[in-house]
Amino acid sequence: MTVSTSVQKWWDKPPLRWILTWLRMFRLLIMMIIISTFIVLFKIPIVGKILLKFSRKLAPQGCGNLNVRATVSALRESFWPLVYDAWSGEAPLGRKVPDTDLYDTSSKSIVKLLSFQKSGRPLVLNFGSCTSPPFMAKLAEFKEIARDFADVADFITIYIVEAHASDGLSIEDFSDIDHHKTLADRVEASDRLRSDDMPCPVLVDPMDDQNSKIFVTVPERLYIVYRSTIVYRGSYGPFNYKPKDVKNWLQKFKNEM
Repeated sequence: MTVSTSVQKWWDKPPLRWILTWLRMFRLLIMMIIISTFIVLFKIPIVGKILLKFSRKLAPQGCGNLNVRATVSALRESFWPLVYDAWSGEAPLGRKVPDTDLYDTSSKSIVKLLSFQKSGRPLVLNFGSCTSPPFMAKLAEFKEIARDFADVADFITIYIVEAHASDGLSIEDFSDIDHHKTLADRVEASDRLRSDDMPCPVLVDPMDDQNSKIFVTVPERLYIVYRSTIVYRGSYGPFNYKPKDVKNWLQKFKNEM
């Protein structure tokens, strides 16, 4: 299959790149104003009940019956990764993938991301944590895709910072994992995925959160790497975490082999 791996796309060149960046920043600013307004309105009992009922109808898969404990500090905690993403981060579509560090629990050592890449085969990167409802709700779908396309692609899941830690932007009756204070905490949390019959390796983002920062993955995100180049870059969740898009990409790749 012929997959474009050009280093720079036409939309990634000045001045259009600058215009698109500022449009993303403006969209992010509007989004944060709306979310902040909702947090204030949720504090008003009657209005809060109406908004809760409305928001559950629009909630992504896995979030319909959950109550998020939203606070200004927790919102601020989630804001900066989105700003970084608006500036395209270090892993935009069409660029060479950063060869980041990952902690391998089987060897108890640091390994390189590209060590999982094999010649002529796409590598799917699945970022998430156990306190992300959409990530967990679509885990079975991801596992099915990994099994169905194991003949043409490789898959790894990278456990990152908790999306809804119990001591942060928590979710009632769902968040039961605190922020990771040590690598051992993160490894322990990732063990929950390993015990769930994962068909691919589960690696751990080191405590400097380099993968979360570079790939802007909180709360969850999907990438496809081919020939060391990012050929698919899903948007961050919760609404835009779409394993089906990865399946469609891999099916097209398989059909054109």
